[in-house]
Parts: sequence; C-alpha cells; structure tokens
Amino acid sequence: MRNLIAVLVVAVAAGCGNSGARVHASLTDAPINIANVAHVYITVSEVRVHSDADEQENEGENDESRDGGSGDGGSEGDHGHHEAEGDGARGKGWVVLCSTTEKFDLVALRNGNFAPLCGGKLTSITPGHVSKIWLGVTAAQLVFNDGTIKDLAVPRGKGNGLVIDVDDVLEKDKDGELKIDFVASDSVDDNGNGTFSFHPRLKEIHGH
Repeated sequence: MRNLIAVLVVAVAAGCGNSGARVHASLTDAPINIANVAHVYITVSEVRVHSDADEQENEGENDESRDGGSGDGGSEGDHGHHEAEGDGARGKGWVVLCSTTEKFDLVALRNGNFAPLCGGKLTSITPGHVSKIWLGVTAAQLVFNDGTIKDLAVPRGKGNGLVIDVDDVLEKDKDGELKIDFVASDSVDDNGNGTFSFHPRLKEIHGH
C-alpha cells in the first residue's frame, strides 16, 4: 500500500455569543492510484477529543450500548464503551463529538473531495487546550480489483494508533482547526502470504 493518505480535518469554529467552541470533522484522501486495490474501507463509530479545560467526564457520551451488549465485562456505566475505555479515550476531559457509525471508502475521496464525519454535525466544546483525539474505528477492509475482500483486524488498547497527541488551543470567539493525517500507506502492511495487518498511523498537520 503506497502513498494513500487520508486527512481528517477537525474544524473548530468559535460559537458567537457564547463561551463554547463548535467542532466538526471531515475526511479526505490524496489523489493517488493504489495498484490492485479498488477500495479501502474504514468504519468510524465514534470521534472524541480531549479538552484539558473540560472538567466533565465523557461529555456527550451515550449510555446505551452501540454493540448490543458484546462488551468486555466492564463496570456498570461502561457498558457499550469498551472500545474507548480500552483505548484510553474515556475519563475527565474527554468529549464525544459523535457516536454515529459511518463507512468511508478512502480511495473514493480524491482530488480534494471531503466526506463529513459525524454527518457534518457541529459539537460545542469548552475553549482551551486540546491534547488528544481518538477515532473509534470499528472495522477496516481492503477490496481488490478482482473482487477479493480482505478484512483487517482493528487493534485495541493503548498504543494502537487511534489515540494521538495533538497540541492546539481553542480560543473563545476565534476560529481554528485540527488537521490529522490518517496515513493508510503506513497503516496497512502486506505480510507477503496473502494476509494484511492494520496498524493505524495518524499524525497532526500543523498550520492552516
């Protein structure tokens, strides 16, 4: 997998007349052809950011289980959020931008085209320092030109690449944005035996 770069753009617009900032996210891909790969699908079921200025825990989190109860046996109140819990994306300061399951074809997002994450929803958060972002990727899949489908196992736990450190300040009444590369060329490894491994590689893009 060479040179496939998906850019997650988290645009932050300060809310006029209030103390909050509003956040929305979208996804794009660089205009490059990948030999023998027709589609690279990822399924994102949740997007979270960590605001160091937010005193609440898991703000905006839905108490209902997304997965119908196939959790990891967590404590009461964690049911349905085992993915975020296991990845270290729960606790004080974590803000849920959305819990909407969406499937994206990275190959289709070319030539500056963007697909909105969270259905284009704007979410209010507390102005201040944003130190982390988490993509709740629940599935990944390669589809080759001959129709062959390869499901990719999504790693879980801290250090899986879906939680990354960022360093941005959201100021009241000012606009800003976070830009994150989902570098698929470094995220999918060809094991050479007909199997592929998925190790997400996200990084922040500085500058606007």
